[in-house]
Amino acid sequence: LYTVYHGLNRPKTLLFEGSDPIGIEVQKTVWGYKRTDALGNVYFFRYRLINKGGVDIGGGTNGAFYLDSLFLCQWSDIDLGNAGDDVAGCDSVLSLAYVYNGNPVDISYQRFNLPPPASGYDFLGGPIVNAPGDSGVYNFKRVYNKKNLGMSSFAYFSAGSIYTDPPFADYDRGTGRWWAMLRGYAPVGTIADAQSPYNHPPGFAITKFPLSGDPVVSTTTGFVDGLGTTYSVNPGDRRILLNTGPFRLAPADTQDVYMGFVVAIGGDRITSVALMKAFDKACQETFDLVFQVAKPAKNPAIKVTELDGEVLLDWSWDQATIKDTEGRIVIPGNYTFEGYNLYQFSNNGGADPVKIATYDVVNGVKTVSDLVFDPVIGQFVLKPIQIGTDAGLTRFLSI
Repeated sequence: LYTVYHGLNRPKTLLFEGSDPIGIEVQKTVWGYKRTDALGNVYFFRYRLINKGGVDIGGGTNGAFYLDSLFLCQWSDIDLGNAGDDVAGCDSVLSLAYVYNGNPVDISYQRFNLPPPASGYDFLGGPIVNAPGDSGVYNFKRVYNKKNLGMSSFAYFSAGSIYTDPPFADYDRGTGRWWAMLRGYAPVGTIADAQSPYNHPPGFAITKFPLSGDPVVSTTTGFVDGLGTTYSVNPGDRRILLNTGPFRLAPADTQDVYMGFVVAIGGDRITSVALMKAFDKACQETFDLVFQVAKPAKNPAIKVTELDGEVLLDWSWDQATIKDTEGRIVIPGNYTFEGYNLYQFSNNGGADPVKIATYDVVNGVKTVSDLVFDPVIGQFVLKPIQIGTDAGLTRFLSI
């Protein structure tokens, strides 16, 4: 999906938060991967920012501003089912900000007998800045002696709380509160108060990452949301900001920002958070590999021969497909071929799969294990995911 937008309509920008236009065009590309693993629970997007100017600077003249301290946020009114019982959080290590349910049950998901999921945004790679000896990603390519900025702060506001929506068409309290939140400060007062920190729990150092406690560890202690205190308001309708900056954008300059949106549904509202963070790591790894996503092998080309009381399935004849399947190293990950599983289904829709045969390479490997998320304990545990016999490869089957 691709869209382009800008903020050059002065009456509209003034109506929004009381600020004049600054002349940035944004080109947004959104994509995902049709997969059954973690990447099937993620979509990605790139914002391309171009300082195109076009701003009325008076006297009938259009010009462009040199933006020397630009902050950018991924903002979201991130309603999760019923918006009235949401809570938010952030993880500065993962550059992740997210929302999860404040109650054990969400009425929107209860209709489908599902526990509440969790969802969040990851600053995979912010604007690129000079960094000798480092590397970053720009225009879907790795570049050197540069690096991508990460999440520099987190902010939130909530309808009906002490941190409520900034008013429209109001420079002091609209633009002022956004300017505060873009840098990790609380949306209170006017632009003169744009460095007031969020309330923090007693004894906690003041940071620009409010709600940074881990609800997987504890939902009742630490800097977590939804406790009904001065530093943790009651569950409600949350809006979140993942911020990055400052960076510069001279006239005609271009910057890229890469984001991921991650969802997960575990056994309950808290294990959904744990699973979402696990999926987020796969999201970040995909970005770090500059979106070199592993491609599956070709489907075996099977010939079916019907005999008297017998059916032969044969996929040994197509050498090109066999080479692609058995000889290719799957990148990223450097995975190699181990064997074939054959399944029988009760109908064409793929119902009731039953494994009827396994043929695997003779190499001493009979069990393949992997880390699998256990929704009961909310953690990844090492479990067998494939069981072989080490009996050797066969590329046909008689039934």
